[in-house]
Amino acid sequence: IVVDENNQNYKSIDGNLYTKDGSTLIQYAIGKTETSFTIPNSVISIGYRAFYSCKKLTSITIPDSVTSIGEEAFAACTSLTSISIPNSVTSIGDGAFEVCENLTSITIPKGVKSIGSDAFWECTNLTIYCEKKLKPIKWHAKWNPDKRPVIWGHKIN
Repeated sequence: IVVDENNQNYKSIDGNLYTKDGSTLIQYAIGKTETSFTIPNSVISIGYRAFYSCKKLTSITIPDSVTSIGEEAFAACTSLTSISIPNSVTSIGDGAFEVCENLTSITIPKGVKSIGSDAFWECTNLTIYCEKKLKPIKWHAKWNPDKRPVIWGHKIN
């Protein structure tokens, strides 16, 4: 993805699309061949379908600056095996990790106040570790529709 440097709304960093101020990652360049990616520290929000169907990525590092993960942000990232959600994240959108069939574990920190519908739909190999002891009220009733195993009260090292 290439953006003219005079564009007042968007910019490109290493071929990926961001808002001009770098606070929202709008689109990861799906044609990249790397297997891992570290989101820049300027990013506060991961946008709708930002990584949708990025089949080569096995691992993504989210920095402490990120507070929200958008709807279907990582959906259909079928090779994704590893992702760490930092304590700064407060919301995870609908279908954020749906069809990430090789994702084996994810830890949800205490700071996550809301999780949307079908966030982990068809994550067939997933075990979910939650720092909270019980499901918060603002987590959608269908946040874990396939009833993947959940370990409540998990402590992050």
